[in-house]
Amino acid sequence: MLLSTIPLSLAIAGISWCLMWRLFFHPLSKFPGPKLAAISNLPYIKWSLTGEIHSKLQELHDRYGDVARIRPNALTYRSVQAWTDIYSHRKSGALYFGKVPHFYIPSSSGGAANLVNASDADHSRQNRLLSHAFSERSLRDQEKLILGYIDLFIRRLGEYADRKDESKPLDLVRWRNFLTFDIIGNLTFGEPFGCLGDSQYYPWVATMFQSIKTGAFLRAFSVCPILALLLRTVMPKETVLQFYMLSG
Repeated sequence: MLLSTIPLSLAIAGISWCLMWRLFFHPLSKFPGPKLAAISNLPYIKWSLTGEIHSKLQELHDRYGDVARIRPNALTYRSVQAWTDIYSHRKSGALYFGKVPHFYIPSSSGGAANLVNASDADHSRQNRLLSHAFSERSLRDQEKLILGYIDLFIRRLGEYADRKDESKPLDLVRWRNFLTFDIIGNLTFGEPFGCLGDSQYYPWVATMFQSIKTGAFLRAFSVCPILALLLRTVMPKETVLQFYMLSG
């Protein structure tokens, strides 16, 4: 009977030590924040999945100051100096603030880096390739093309304003996105997505908006590999296939 309790006792002791270490001996233990967030990733996962991560971070900063601990291994900053050090262009000899590995959600293209999940080195290379096309001078040269889509945008809004059925409101955010993606499509691929003409999102654009929410789930679960594996297992095959078809 005594031997059978040894594994349980060891498990309890191990968990207890882990909790104590995260609370009192961890390198981030000196930073303020919720105690539960200091010992577990669950609060962060909950905030991300419920869409309240932005308001929760503001609440934590209002309570704890410019630096707060939001996970056992993560801090959040809101000071001007921190944002400058972390996000601004680095000067020669400045420290490199690399992202943690789980930030880079694997892409659908066999691991090839895109603008979203690219490492610092890949992003610099991609930025050099694209910067000339989107420089101020290049965009000024495309002014006539851009104004053409703005004129079409205004005409389409006028058509809806003149319609007899006024019971259905017009979603201006949706139509602004139509304009934005038609312009981006022409500047990037040489032809628009046809959103303004069809009064609806092109399938690839619609999938991209859906992927933003999916990305929030993947990023939340990435701090817990078991949950990330579970999410990929239960994801509908049709959804995965559609994603691959539109991003391949």
